[in-house]
Amino acid sequence: MFKKRLFSQILPFLFSFLLVVACSQTNQPSNTTSGTPGNTSSSGKTIPIGIAVAQTSNTALIGQEQVIGAKIAEKYFNDKGGVNGTPIRLIFQDAGGDEQSAINAFNTLINQDKVVGIVGPSASQQAFAADPIAERASIPVIAASNTAKNIPQIGKYISRVSAPISVVAPNALKEAIKLNPNIKKVAVFYAQNDAFSKSETETFQQAVKDQKLELVTVQKFQTTDTDFQTQA
Repeated sequence: MFKKRLFSQILPFLFSFLLVVACSQTNQPSNTTSGTPGNTSSSGKTIPIGIAVAQTSNTALIGQEQVIGAKIAEKYFNDKGGVNGTPIRLIFQDAGGDEQSAINAFNTLINQDKVVGIVGPSASQQAFAADPIAERASIPVIAASNTAKNIPQIGKYISRVSAPISVVAPNALKEAIKLNPNIKKVAVFYAQNDAFSKSETETFQQAVKDQKLELVTVQKFQTTDTDFQTQA
């Protein structure tokens, strides 16, 4: 069940990504060989795709599941012949949980590993920092978990498959009320230095008003904070 859930999460965006890659391979075939047995074509060519997600940091739980899902998807597609007979080869870079780590991961994948596209990063805040690098290099990016406003607007090579926060927040609140109709008051805590959190809180607070709930307080914090006594 765990693998099935992970596979269902990553299959849509990796499949879409492969369609983009398949088109680009017509004019730009990859000559990178795979170090994994069975992941090479008769000509020794593979299609290198970068996976830049959080394998460490406070967002590692998200990224580690994305890594597992990507590996499942890689095997699935290669077992079916890859893209037009050419296997895909995933190249992993730890994008961590901060902007600089994502920037470093993107630069390595683009300039050193010569990938044809990138899946990632794990956090919206990172996307605003790293995606422009791929955009300038004309490298397609597909994000699995970037829900903040204006991610696709970064550029024509940037896209996502996760639902935007404008969809997630209102529906999450409606589901919470359905589970507990006694909810009448809501308190909001959000990280003022995080793009996702700032984007989410605006939408969520509006959803609270739309549901005629009482917003009793709005508290800010930093993602680096460890003491929340003042908000208690």
